[in-house]
Amino acid sequence: MRIIRAHEQVIVPWKNGGGTATNIVASPEGAGFGAFDWRLSGAHVAAAGPFSHFPHTDRTMLILSEGELVLHGLGPEAATLTKASDPFEFPGDVPVIAAVPKGAIDDLNVMVDRRRCRSKVWRTALPFAETLRPKGTLLVYCESGEISVGSEVLARGDTAVSTEPLTTSAAPGSQAIVILITPKS
Repeated sequence: MRIIRAHEQVIVPWKNGGGTATNIVASPEGAGFGAFDWRLSGAHVAAAGPFSHFPHTDRTMLILSEGELVLHGLGPEAATLTKASDPFEFPGDVPVIAAVPKGAIDDLNVMVDRRRCRSKVWRTALPFAETLRPKGTLLVYCESGEISVGSEVLARGDTAVSTEPLTTSAAPGSQAIVILITPKS
């Protein structure tokens, strides 16, 4: 198991230069925008504008803060995402324009190269105590509170990454985002 602490994460410009992202973890390690099998990152969206184009990529997005992110270009109706929304999946190679009508938001992005991987993403309200058994790579992102993963404790913004079973538990008021990345067969 690997732990990525929030203070270790690196802020980089977006692929299109329109803002910044917080790189959390990618595979292979250190992969750039065009060479990842999968990637977990955060973003602060402060103004309307286009999303970066990622060929062959499927994205899943969750809103971490109050406010709204409105996505145009994914169909006849705009998609409005809030902190209460389920994880939102969409292709990264479709032109999308985002708006933030109630002010800046923070989000979490899971991106996978659809030729090699797929992802399943869910938000878990805690407390919980269970063993997660991945059939690929498992990521546990601490959205709030504290989450015990094996002998480690995750604080807000920390992420555990494992290909082995993880025993997890958390106190009331904690929230996790769990991501399972599996190779495409």
